Amino acid sequence: MVWFDAHGDFHTWETTPSEFLGGMPLAMLVGRGEQTVMIGAGASPIDEARVVLVDARDLDDSEPVAGSRLNHVTLEELEAAIPLEGDLYVHVDVDVVDPAEMPAVNYPSPGGPSLAGVASSLAMLGSSGRVVAVSLSSWNPALPDADRAEAATEVLVTSIS
Repeated sequence: MVWFDAHGDFHTWETTPSEFLGGMPLAMLVGRGEQTVMIGAGASPIDEARVVLVDARDLDDSEPVAGSRLNHVTLEELEAAIPLEGDLYVHVDVDVVDPAEMPAVNYPSPGGPSLAGVASSLAMLGSSGRVVAVSLSSWNPALPDADRAEAATEVLVTSIS
């Protein structure tokens, strides 16, 4: 699993200060915390050591990324961190891109990688022939500059195919 996100999404009910379920999906996928969705989907947890968390820079103090076996890397470190074999599942939360280039996201986090950098990394993953699924968390069309965010998201989507 390669998880592009400005946020860790690695909270459980015990660690979250906001009690926002949207801050928990990566933790759920590796078997931590809330498992109702995983059970309902008939899904098995992914080994934390096979997850690469890319450019998560807006982490809460209580979010247990540092104490996990996740491979938490910057975009520049991604290629070296990808598991050498097996299928790749890729999740892209568009807020991973610096908000100067990716407006209209609900939780912007300054200082992220460029749109071109993320697109290049997605193209590299896509060209491996190992990507079997892609999920996308997108922009908010009700926010200013949603048209720019839509165009930027199209760049990301087409880069991995």
